[in-house]
Amino acid sequence: METPIVDHGWAWIYVFATFTMRLIYDGFLYSIGIFHESLYRYFNCSNAATSLVASLIFGMDYISGPFASCLVNRFGCRKVSVTGSLICTSGILLSLAMPRIEYLYLTMGLLCGFGIGLMDFSSVFIIGVHFDKNQTTAMAISFSGSGLGSLLMAPLMGWLNLYYGFWKGSMLIAAGLLLNCTVLSMLYSDFAYSPGTVSSESIADILQGAVLSPIGATETQTTVKTLPSKVSVKEATQTDSRDTEIELVEVQPLQTSSRSLLFEEQSRCSRFAHMVRNIIDLSVFSNYGYIVYNLGNFIFCLGIRIPFVYLPDRAVELGLATPEHASFLLAITGVCNTLGRLIFGFWADRTTITRLHIFNAILMVNGLSHFATVFISKYYQMAIYCCVFGLTFGGLVCLTPVVLVDLVGIRSLNTAYGSIGLTSGIAILVGTPIAGMIHDRTHSYEYGFYVSGGIVLASCLVLCSIQLFKRNVLDIKVLG
Repeated sequence: METPIVDHGWAWIYVFATFTMRLIYDGFLYSIGIFHESLYRYFNCSNAATSLVASLIFGMDYISGPFASCLVNRFGCRKVSVTGSLICTSGILLSLAMPRIEYLYLTMGLLCGFGIGLMDFSSVFIIGVHFDKNQTTAMAISFSGSGLGSLLMAPLMGWLNLYYGFWKGSMLIAAGLLLNCTVLSMLYSDFAYSPGTVSSESIADILQGAVLSPIGATETQTTVKTLPSKVSVKEATQTDSRDTEIELVEVQPLQTSSRSLLFEEQSRCSRFAHMVRNIIDLSVFSNYGYIVYNLGNFIFCLGIRIPFVYLPDRAVELGLATPEHASFLLAITGVCNTLGRLIFGFWADRTTITRLHIFNAILMVNGLSHFATVFISKYYQMAIYCCVFGLTFGGLVCLTPVVLVDLVGIRSLNTAYGSIGLTSGIAILVGTPIAGMIHDRTHSYEYGFYVSGGIVLASCLVLCSIQLFKRNVLDIKVLG
């Protein structure tokens, strides 16, 4: 099934729906650091064990990408997003009855994270296939809901935490908010790639390039008779008839001229392989630029989520704010996150600079900002750091899908984005607990920020090789 790419009409309803959904589920996701200290004290466990809850939520959000990709292609964005909302809400509600932190790894970590991942991928895919000219702008508006969600949800969750006195009350409210994503998901179209339908290009692949096509609006009957060295082809139409002799080295005649019979004779294994090729575009894994980008993204995700988990605790540790005021730092990050997505999204659509260059420049600034935390001694200085971190993080998130489109094309976006999600999730699962282990050994959150900055800068160096490779290929073509 093919869906035309449009830049107007109902497509902007999808932008509204994805914006509002991101406001809710990403707002909750980026506010998870507020619950870190409460969970740490409630379950009386180590810092590394507590951080694994947030790590699993972030990680499953990304790891669910390949599964969400297959589900969206099979069942459509609407059904997958509704299912994700219900799974996410159920995971949080089940967490309220758990007596040990280990059980939260399953309920809040795996279930909630997987549900958010289904909603997240559906929102990216539905924007990607319904926009062309204004694709980056639409992505920027959609993704800006995440930043606004941080602005609203972080203070709300912090206030609810203090109001109820422990984390369960605020989590119950969060579950109710996330359930609203079910209603918003119903605004999606039920677009899906059906494995049972085959395009003309797929038929051409099966017939090795030989497709029997009609002439004009008339029906054509083609008969083939094998001769020792020639093939006599007689084509009879309603308008004319002619005999043609074609010299051939070898002829492999088809056993049948019926396409339906051809498909019926395929083995089950070949049908399954055809279905997999229809769902997953394996060609992206032979794209050098995509492979390097995936590697750089893996390194990047090892450290980028650390500040979201430990930022409030770091401010309290330095004596810059109370736990209530520390939650506003996440709100500041959220505001700048929104601005970053809008600013860099609009700019990337209207500048002559390649989007990959913009991405790398933002990545470098983000990495350097974490090292600047060594000079922070005042609350306003921490707020400035949050502004820089939020702006750059928003730009990176906004540009990721469109950079992928530049590298692999729009038709491979679902597979590429899903694979990126898998590697990102694995990296997040590893990175955040490592920062927790560092805190358990050093009794300070300071070194976690330095680790985050070093990892982000390392990923920037890896991604720079994509452009160097493109230049070398261009030079070789010119010299050749």
